[in-house]
Amino acid sequence: MERCIYGMILILTGIFHVQAQKPEYRLNDTLYVWEMHGVTMIDDPQSPGQVKNRYYYGSPARVVDINPGTRPVSMEVNEGYELPGHWVRVIINRDTGFVFDGFLGAFPPFDLRSDAQGIELVQKNYSGSAHVSKAVRSSTPQEGLADGESQEMQFENGIQWELKKVKPC
Repeated sequence: MERCIYGMILILTGIFHVQAQKPEYRLNDTLYVWEMHGVTMIDDPQSPGQVKNRYYYGSPARVVDINPGTRPVSMEVNEGYELPGHWVRVIINRDTGFVFDGFLGAFPPFDLRSDAQGIELVQKNYSGSAHVSKAVRSSTPQEGLADGESQEMQFENGIQWELKKVKPC
């Protein structure tokens, strides 16, 4: 039992370490500034003190970095708390330079002028064919499933789940 737990901890630590090192974007992706105070653009990651410009919440940034993820950096986001990330070369408006990717995200930020909250805020900001519902809460597999068996579930809003019973360590 102890060996199983120790092995799982090592595996999870390795997965999280790899995920933390690998950016979730690539050349020509559009990312968006999610930092309310803005991100600073610099010309050279070797001289981060020389600020070129500042861009604010919602600004689109097109990735023009041929090798994203090759310039790791940690930024202090709050006193005593550092966020790991990378310098990534982007185009924002007509400027090209490097910004810290920890303040960027793949989804366009919410329209903060909306008075919507919760699910309604998501629905107003992200239109599409998918439907978000408050009706889906949680579910547990029906009794009687053997180890390795799965059960499919479908909901009226189009969400499909497959629950699989696995044998614990």
